[in-house]
Amino acid sequence: DTSSIWSAEELVIGERRDGSSKELALSVEEIPFFAGHKGVWVRGYIVGYLTTGSLKKDPPFSTDSNIAIASLPNESDRESCAGITLPQGAVRSELNLKDNPSNLGREVWLKGTITESSW
Repeated sequence: DTSSIWSAEELVIGERRDGSSKELALSVEEIPFFAGHKGVWVRGYIVGYLTTGSLKKDPPFSTDSNIAIASLPNESDRESCAGITLPQGAVRSELNLKDNPSNLGREVWLKGTITESSW
């Protein structure tokens, strides 16, 4: 008999992305699996910002406190985005869409703590 039964399946080609460095930054889809981890790198495209119930992706933008990132630069589905809280200071000044609407579609690498509310 040449049949096999797999109880778990995993295929990794190259290095496993674990968010430990910019080069191993997590994709937006991987973020939920790292909830609670600190000092984690993530990569995505700025596609807008999140409100309580929606993704705001068209200017004018009215908040500077968060952005939404996605794996695709033209993502419009809120469920495919991760919310990033922008801390006071240089990061917020540089990345927020209210003051920098040209950041829409920009690819970014960010390092921080992943919380349940990120996803």
